[in-house]
Amino acid sequence: MNLLIAGNRHVAVPLTLRLSVKEVDMIHHTCDRCQKMIDNDVEMRYVVWIEVQAAVDPAAADEDEDNLLDLEEILERLESDDCEQVGQDIYRRQRFDLCADCHRLYIQNPLGQESKTLVQFSKN
Repeated sequence: MNLLIAGNRHVAVPLTLRLSVKEVDMIHHTCDRCQKMIDNDVEMRYVVWIEVQAAVDPAAADEDEDNLLDLEEILERLESDDCEQVGQDIYRRQRFDLCADCHRLYIQNPLGQESKTLVQFSKN
């Protein structure tokens, strides 16, 4: 492990994590929405993390239900071949790179809902 000096701090950085200037110049980013190359020298690159997890409302759970049966069903699904799908149904985290234009569109409409424009007719 080598020490990397960052400002007034000495930070231990493994050699495998250190990148030369040449390697940093080789890193390219593409907008995950429009597929445009993002030039970090010209425009800002935005990173969007989307995290989705199953929500359980403890107040809605019926105390008379046998939750052990539900747990047993989940465990059986985990043992089957679709284990990865069960995991993605419960928790999923994704990372996206966006260019400035797509970031602006994302901020305006993060759920991607179609805008409902009101059509107004003249009173002829």
